[in-house]
Amino acid sequence: NWPLMITIWQIGPSLRMGNTVVVKPSEYTPLSVLAMLAVMNDVLPADVLIGISGDREVGARIAAHPDIDKIMFTGSTATGRKIIESSAGNLAHLTLELGGNDAGIVLPGTDPAAIAEDLFWGAFINTGQTCAAMKRLYVHD
Repeated sequence: NWPLMITIWQIGPSLRMGNTVVVKPSEYTPLSVLAMLAVMNDVLPADVLIGISGDREVGARIAAHPDIDKIMFTGSTATGRKIIESSAGNLAHLTLELGGNDAGIVLPGTDPAAIAEDLFWGAFINTGQTCAAMKRLYVHD
């Protein structure tokens, strides 16, 4: 589910604003993210961008750490709930994009045939493994 793109969308603005960033990629897709961090660390000052791999226990410890001021996460609602619980003690600011469930809407006066290909790709880009993939379609009578 786009591990590189989701990561860079989160860390790019953070680094640009002068923050130090700790990245803990999903335990299911860590290698591409860690490789990207290694490339970025070739040009960044030491310890500005830190990658930590591990399971959910590692993620919970990071979220609970008192020096963490902001947590950004894209993934399941269940994991989002765990992040909220883990970070409650340090009152970190949270940005959570959870369990995408996007709809397509075809408005009156629109020719469905003219937009059929776009609707298809809205549902099946990256074989449908995208948080923003269209899950339901509403077409006006």
